[in-house]
Amino acid sequence: MKKFLIIAAAAGTVLASCAKTETVEVSDAKYIGFDSAWIGNPTKAVTETTIGNLGSFFVYGGYDGNNAVFTGTEVSPNSNGVWTYSPLVSWEDSKEYHFYAYSKLPDGASASLTTYDNFVISDVKADKNHQSDFVYDDATYSSDDGSTPRQKVPFTFEHKLSMIKFTLKSGFAEDVNLAISDFKVYGMMSNNDLTNGTWGTADTQIEAANAIALKPGEARAAEEAAVNYEDDCIVMPQTFNAETVFAEFKVTASGTSITGVSEKTIKAEIPASTAWQPGYRYNYIVTIDGQTLDYITFDTPTVNPWTDETVNMVNDETTSGQVVVDNQGN
Repeated sequence: MKKFLIIAAAAGTVLASCAKTETVEVSDAKYIGFDSAWIGNPTKAVTETTIGNLGSFFVYGGYDGNNAVFTGTEVSPNSNGVWTYSPLVSWEDSKEYHFYAYSKLPDGASASLTTYDNFVISDVKADKNHQSDFVYDDATYSSDDGSTPRQKVPFTFEHKLSMIKFTLKSGFAEDVNLAISDFKVYGMMSNNDLTNGTWGTADTQIEAANAIALKPGEARAAEEAAVNYEDDCIVMPQTFNAETVFAEFKVTASGTSITGVSEKTIKAEIPASTAWQPGYRYNYIVTIDGQTLDYITFDTPTVNPWTDETVNMVNDETTSGQVVVDNQGN
């Protein structure tokens, strides 16, 4: 997973490699400090988390015998760009600390440290009313006996939600404009809890009546600078069964070369074989062609920008009124 650096000094956060938990020897400073942080490539959700808008993050932490060293303490940069918090907390010698850090959570979610080694973010939602990204990391540090220099605590934040994106291309002649409207996605689960950085089993299915709506737009072919429809949304990481998750949108075609049907509602099944993983953006690329809009072909969806994954999507003419997508190209 690609990362990029938030430049911050003294008490900020250094986000290191892809490892979620890292044990290092901590050194010679009297107070616990947080170094400058890495964050995975941002999503493009309604509210995305980037190095430019992180603003602050929150820390829980403790050790065996003290669960309340940090209880949602906010860490933010001061006027000199140094990440700090107040009041400062001193290291205790020869303790194994567990730290848990996250950005602002989606509305309705809450965080708690039930024991020093069990951190839970509860009631996280990704639905039409909750389209906010957040990032998370945890780390384990040994404070030893204080005889060696103690270092600041680094975090490598990762996006914990998923994203799906739709790119619609025109396969018609250049004079044809495709207007895209009433775009919605539904059928996936929307709620979950995150325990020590790992999701449980998602629940609460999004029904068609409460679908996540995408923006209207247009697609048009051109020899140079074609116009493609693009939009995306945040979803809960999950696996799902076949014939469960759907994208639905209306296409209205206009142009001198259009004959026959010029408007059609297309319903596409999202393949169950493509599980949504945290920090992935799945780009479903659809080519709309055929003079009567009856011939819908699906290009190769990719996962970007974090990690690439390919899913082939095709038209199933045996399914009335639906475009069925699978990952075998069948």
